[in-house]
Amino acid sequence: MTLKNVSIGIASLALALSPALAQASPTGHGKPEGAPGKGGESTQRSESGSQRAGGAEKHGDKGKGKDHAKPRKCSEHEVAYIVSGTLVSDTLSKSESADTYSGQVVVEVTHTNRHARSARGETETYTVQDARVRGPIAVEALKQGDQVKLIGKITSIAPKCESPTITPAITITKLVFHAPHSSTHGS
Repeated sequence: MTLKNVSIGIASLALALSPALAQASPTGHGKPEGAPGKGGESTQRSESGSQRAGGAEKHGDKGKGKDHAKPRKCSEHEVAYIVSGTLVSDTLSKSESADTYSGQVVVEVTHTNRHARSARGETETYTVQDARVRGPIAVEALKQGDQVKLIGKITSIAPKCESPTITPAITITKLVFHAPHSSTHGS
């Protein structure tokens, strides 16, 4: 046998015996007696093993239970509100202190997200307060028939929650204007 084979044999024997040596820790190293895990008694279960026997205060039990706060979906909260369509008219004016606009925008709604689906196919009037305006068309150059997208928030509550009905409040924060589709596609 070579020295290499002997050292491999000794190393594999040491690995095989290491779990047995770890359990019988006469020097006091490792887990103390009575601690949960190998070589000790568990303090987490009763003697029959069917009930917890204390130790919950160690694991962060802070009184959480069935009486905790209602989930967010059962309380009034804001969700995304996005509509787009054709501009009918507007009364937007630039705010003096910021680069935002306020006024009213009347839109024939053609596309919506799921929170705005009741507006689809309708002509809606939106009151805008300090909203940002984006797009290739300036507000001063807007005319009937331009494409508009309104982005904002609406207060909501999940339909399955037991609560009084709420009146949804729509807050538009961004407007995007584009030229009508027919003029951008060419003939």
